[in-house]
Amino acid sequence: MSEELKPCPFCGGEAIRGTFNVWCGSCRAETDKDDTDVTDQDVITAWNTRPSPWISVEDELPEETEGIWLCKTKNGAIEVLARNYGYASEWDFDCQCVTHFMPIPPLPEKGSE
Repeated sequence: MSEELKPCPFCGGEAIRGTFNVWCGSCRAETDKDDTDVTDQDVITAWNTRPSPWISVEDELPEETEGIWLCKTKNGAIEVLARNYGYASEWDFDCQCVTHFMPIPPLPEKGSE
């Protein structure tokens, strides 16, 4: 019996099994689909063991001018914001606490899908 697919490591969305890959129904992140010589379990394992792109602020801080996504908590709720890191006030204000960040990926080129 196959292992159950875990939620998307990027957004927590539902994972969808394709013929040769898995993708997220929310953010469309996907596993590599170039290798057609894989078993069902190989594809599921690849999806379930992908590392999260979120970096704990306890492990490192972003570059001063880097565009980032911030993950903050406030009264038990999680909020994600796009910011340019550079001011200490962005890390702890209005009783919010930044716990993780990740670089904002480059925008897709015009005409790409």
